[in-house]
Amino acid sequence: MKLAFESTLLLGNRSGVGNYMYYLAGELCRSPEIEEINFIANGYKKSGNLPLFPATTKARYYQAWVPQSLSDRLAYEMWYHWYLGSFVKKKAVDVIHFPSLIGAKYSRCKTVATVHDLSFATFYPRTKLTEHYWEYGLRSAKLADRVITDSLAAKQDLMNIWDITESKINVIPLGCGPEFRLLDRAKCAAEIKKELGLDLPFILYVGNIEPRKNLTFLIKAFAEALKRTPGLKLVIAGRQGMPYPEFYQALADSPARESIVIIDSPSTEMLVRLYNTAACFCYPSLMEGFGLPVLEAFNCGCPVIAADNSSIPEVAGEAAVLLDANDHQGWVTAIQRLATETTFADDYRLKGQKRAMLFSWEKCAKQTIDVYKGML
Repeated sequence: MKLAFESTLLLGNRSGVGNYMYYLAGELCRSPEIEEINFIANGYKKSGNLPLFPATTKARYYQAWVPQSLSDRLAYEMWYHWYLGSFVKKKAVDVIHFPSLIGAKYSRCKTVATVHDLSFATFYPRTKLTEHYWEYGLRSAKLADRVITDSLAAKQDLMNIWDITESKINVIPLGCGPEFRLLDRAKCAAEIKKELGLDLPFILYVGNIEPRKNLTFLIKAFAEALKRTPGLKLVIAGRQGMPYPEFYQALADSPARESIVIIDSPSTEMLVRLYNTAACFCYPSLMEGFGLPVLEAFNCGCPVIAADNSSIPEVAGEAAVLLDANDHQGWVTAIQRLATETTFADDYRLKGQKRAMLFSWEKCAKQTIDVYKGML
């Protein structure tokens, strides 16, 4: 099987979708069922090069520079229709995979599109960016031969919001990178102290700073938990996503402001140390297509408190404290218990590690290849 993989988000610093592409692609390169995999990226206004996957001779790397600063429609036509249309014809690929929502349909090969979630369609006002996702994402999902999504909850959204036919949707859970693993907690704590001047105990949030993450609620719950557990800190590690002025106002107004630490765009190495050291990981998100940070925390032995909505229970199972995303007293109590009761926290550490064993990029890749094969 010859595969093309639209790889633009593999250039430069990878985000959540970029990491999905990276780990999935690495496993695809190892599969004997893939004869050739063509990585094709648009480097226009992008820095860096495509990552080279070791121990494989089947990977081919191509980087183009197709302008994207024109109108959305013309930029889409030039990259997805003109350039990629010519590319798949020239390379005679059997399947092209668009792993970050937007793609196109070609006559000479089958098309797969991955849609991770539809949060832009449910949580955010219509802007130029969300209109772009609506128009071209919806078009891609309708035209694709198969659509992959990360959870049953996301599948239901695709059916309900975009009216995608159920029979063409495949649910394939994600995995977690091997770097997210158990480390020596005392050593991690010493390194965090040296890097950030941060003492134990602290609770942790990892992810984008944007409205659906419900961080104004977390700030209020933490302020109450701090009264019960003096010396506790809240670490918010992530980067700005959609505009979220309410968060910065809540942060400025919080009586616990001096106990809240913001880490902008932390490295993976720092995240691993934070997960290994935190009293618990808090994830009060209002909607997730998968909720990968929950799995990262599990792999690092960090107890988890998470919202019981959308896809999160599919990932967490019974290995996390699951609460309504707006249950103030429930969150305050859970934070206090995990920060102060060793036996309670250790129980959830063990549950999380066992739960994490159910997910892997190897499984994700195998199921993805099954989708490819099912079209041919």
